[in-house]
Amino acid sequence: MGNDGSSTIIAIGTVHLETSTGCKLVLRNVRHVPDIKLNLLSGGVLDDEGFNSLLAERKWKLLTQGRMVVARAQKMRSLYVMQAKVCQEEANMVDNDFSELWHKRLAHMSLKGMEILSKKNFLPDVAGMNLKPSVDCLAGKQHKVAFHTCSPSRRRNTLDLVHTDVCSMDVRSLGGAQYYVNFIDDYSRKVWAFLLKTKDQVFQVFQRFQAKEN
Repeated sequence: MGNDGSSTIIAIGTVHLETSTGCKLVLRNVRHVPDIKLNLLSGGVLDDEGFNSLLAERKWKLLTQGRMVVARAQKMRSLYVMQAKVCQEEANMVDNDFSELWHKRLAHMSLKGMEILSKKNFLPDVAGMNLKPSVDCLAGKQHKVAFHTCSPSRRRNTLDLVHTDVCSMDVRSLGGAQYYVNFIDDYSRKVWAFLLKTKDQVFQVFQRFQAKEN
């Protein structure tokens, strides 16, 4: 934002730099901020473009895959300062894509919402611009199908319905059990749990449970 509260215009385009070694760098998707006093290069973006960065003894070198040095820089505080100049005749700036840029930066905000911010001088003028439909926008605005809810119901008497499950344990018990089976009464929600050394003991445990509770 500017000092007067207005937003700083950012243009996107391609810029050609001539470095101190006499080589030219083609920088794509450059963000141009008129009010900024320093030009910043991202090492990660240069890496994506196929260049190699070498850092040693407070010096930085930018090399091609063929090990040709295309740029040099000296470390000053936490930044590496490179001497280069912009080839004005080869600069290609595009400044009419504000809506798409800010739409993505604002978590896919609607065009109406962006126009409100623009009227309050928080964004560049986006009036009359259209947003291209994107997969992220469509997916984010989709509604999930509602689950059909059923009113909770329970059996009227104990042991009319018993829920059961067999589970394994990561660590064996002191008695050597590796599994356990539980029985849950639907009416009272009372839980019975029995330890098992092997799964084939489930039927025997169920017979004892049935005989005891009946």
